[in-house]
Amino acid sequence: LRLETPVNIESDGAGVACVPKNADATPAEDAVCFSVGWGEKSR
Repeated sequence: LRLETPVNIESDGAGVACVPKNADATPAEDAVCFSVGWGEKSR
């Protein structure tokens, strides 16, 4: 992912996501998973 401007990941509106190196990786049955999307956030 390349952005036109740097993102401050210390802010409330941005963060990092860890993704598995193996595209076929499956979470454990008791894993807690979250899904988020891209978009705009207004305050």
